[in-house]
Amino acid sequence: MSIDKDAATVVTHVNNKGWTSVKHYHRAGSDASDVYQVRGVPCVMIIDTKGKIAFKGHPAQRKDLVADFNALLEGKDLDGVEKPGEKAEPAEEEGEGKKSTAEDIEKAMNEMDTFKTTTGKELISELKEEATGMMRNFCVLTLSANYNPQDDSWTSEYMNHRVIIGPQAKVDVCKEKVEAKMKEGWSFEVNN
Repeated sequence: MSIDKDAATVVTHVNNKGWTSVKHYHRAGSDASDVYQVRGVPCVMIIDTKGKIAFKGHPAQRKDLVADFNALLEGKDLDGVEKPGEKAEPAEEEGEGKKSTAEDIEKAMNEMDTFKTTTGKELISELKEEATGMMRNFCVLTLSANYNPQDDSWTSEYMNHRVIIGPQAKVDVCKEKVEAKMKEGWSFEVNN
């Protein structure tokens, strides 16, 4: 399901990826984001061949969405995803989150705003030519915070996900510029 401005963008993306045997929808004016509790974009919700939600979350939480789609189309389960009635084993790069305060979480949210309005825009502008034609090229911040009312405590995981896939020369240039921009003054953990 896409929240792109128009359905044509969805059709183009689906056709370019060859995902034509999968149902895709454009939400238009629906309340789907509220119904499915989507709290940020991008958000991926992958439905298996039996109509069950196989994964819901930020695409950076999955190593290879194409492999996920292919596995589901072959009737396989996704690795590292909780099944009804059982607890999923966390993927190696995922943690339980660290003890945090509301102030820690607010600081991370402020950093995310700064990234979006300054550093993120600068990276997009500086890497426009180098990133053109790459399979995947993004540097995104995610913050997951959980409150435990039993002991009035917070845990959080604040990550900078860097997924850069394409010709090696382009990957090298993009990686170098991202690392230079994101070197100092940030409190996130890096997930390459």
